[in-house]
This record gives sequence, structure tokens and C-alpha cells, in this order.
Amino acid sequence: MIRKETKKESTSCECKSCCGGSCFATILAALWLVAAIFACVYACKASTAAQKVYDLNVLSAWGEANIEKMNDLYRSDAYIKYATQQTDDNISSFNQLYWNQETSNSDEESEDNTVDNTTDSSEESTLPEFGSEWTLSPDDIATLKVNWVVYGPENAKITILEFADASCGYCKRQVGQDQTVDTVMAQYPNDVNVIFKNFPIFNETAAQAMACSEDYLSPENYHQYVIAVFQADDATSVDALADLAANYGADAATIANCVNNGDKAWEVSTTMSEGQSFGISGTPSSVIINNESGEFSLIPGAYPAETFIETISSFLN
Repeated sequence: MIRKETKKESTSCECKSCCGGSCFATILAALWLVAAIFACVYACKASTAAQKVYDLNVLSAWGEANIEKMNDLYRSDAYIKYATQQTDDNISSFNQLYWNQETSNSDEESEDNTVDNTTDSSEESTLPEFGSEWTLSPDDIATLKVNWVVYGPENAKITILEFADASCGYCKRQVGQDQTVDTVMAQYPNDVNVIFKNFPIFNETAAQAMACSEDYLSPENYHQYVIAVFQADDATSVDALADLAANYGADAATIANCVNNGDKAWEVSTTMSEGQSFGISGTPSSVIINNESGEFSLIPGAYPAETFIETISSFLN
């Protein structure tokens, strides 16, 4: 609002006398120019960051050139910092929403019953550390398998842990398009099984939908459902993911309720923490375990089946 002043002669440019004149227009133009400069700088930085994410998660890794490009991107300091922060934020969010809530409830029950559960609570909340010496103990291997869907021969000599995110472009290619582990299992039908592990850097909804479906699908159908999720054009709709699970034998309403209630958030948090324990910060990543010796090998990125077969062959020989 322009305050009314007493009329008098003036040789200076005032807002009242210049609102419709060149002085005010000049000021506006200057302010617009400054704003445009700042906007340009911000847009350039945002574009650079967005392009890195696009390169990492949307491009299809066709041919050796793109596989090499993907590996370069995954190993770049910028991506490692970005992916690590994203993963830490996701795990922190899960823990705040679910683990802390469960711990709080457990503490309240302990106070009510005057029972000291400190040791048990500590053991349940402490996640195992894997990969410190590139060898797993039998207990480590058993922990990685318990409660998860194992697809393939139960007593296979080799287990592949497949960590992936349904919204990661390279994951969609490895799991949904190329079905790399299926090619590997066809090569070793009696020696290899696979456990899919959610690692949702971007898509928590699909991760929980797949986790919720584990209890209602056979290992074969669950495996096919996971592939279908990674083949889907949109894997972010709860209803669509639930309907897709129904195609393989689950009840759509049950899956939708499970996702909406966060019933399997603890499991997704656990698999993410397991992946981090192996040093995983990006997807796809696979861990090949020799169940007999405890040796394992980490494959960080979308590699062809031949890379898996080479590692498995060295373990079996």
C-alpha cells in the first residue's frame, strides 16, 4: 500500500511518482535479472543431479558399453554418497516407525511384569554383521535363510541372495527382463537356489507388497510374482501390486491391507540392513554363497549370467 504524502516538488525518484514510469520498470527489470541468474544456477545444479539419478536408474544397460558405464557410475563418489544417504534415511525411517515402536511396547510390558528382558531385547535388535572376512559361519548362512522364500533345491551347494529395487532401471532389466538368476539356475539345476531380498532405495511400496506375498504364495509362484513386479510399467500402486499377486494365488485384499498397515516393514528393514552388512549401497547387487565352505562373492551391479556362472564354477571346483 502506497502511503499518501503531502504534495511537493521532488527531484528524486519515488515509488509514488514512478510506478507507471521508467524508474519502477528499471527496478523490476533488475530484480528479474538477479532472480533469473539465481534460477539458472539452481537449475544447472539440479539438472546435473537429476541426470546422474536418471543415468543410474532409467537407462537400460544394453551391451558392454552401457554395462561399463553403469559400473563407472556405481563406483563414482557422487553415487556412493547419494545411495548411502538414501539407504541410511530409509532404514532410519523404518526403525523409527517400527523397531522403536516395538521396543517401546516391549519395555512397557517388561515394566508391567517386572521381568528383566534386557539380554533378549538386545539380541533381537542387534542385526548380524556379514562379510567382515569374506566367509560366513553356518549360523550366518542359516540366519540369512530363515523366514525367507528359498526358490530352488533346498540343499543346494550355492545360494544367490538377490538384492534389488523394483524402481531401479538396471534391476528391472536383470530381474524382470533378462531373468539372470533363472539362466544361472538352468545351468546348475541341482546346485543353486536363490533368495530375493528387498533393498528399496526408491520403491518401498513394491518391497512391502513382495514381502507381504511371501506368506501366501508357493516358492515357485512367489518367484514368478517377483519377476512380474519388475516387469510392470508401474510398480508403485498398492492396488495394482495386490491384484498382480492375486494372479499367482494370493488374496488381493489381504496383500493390500498388509502393505497399507506396514505389516512387513520390519522384514524390509532387515533385508536392507543385511545388504548393508555386505557393503551393498546400490542395486542390483548379488551375493553368491558357497553353503559348504561359507565363502561368498559380492557382485555389485547388473552383470550377465556368465559372471555369476564363473563365480559359481570356481566355488564348485
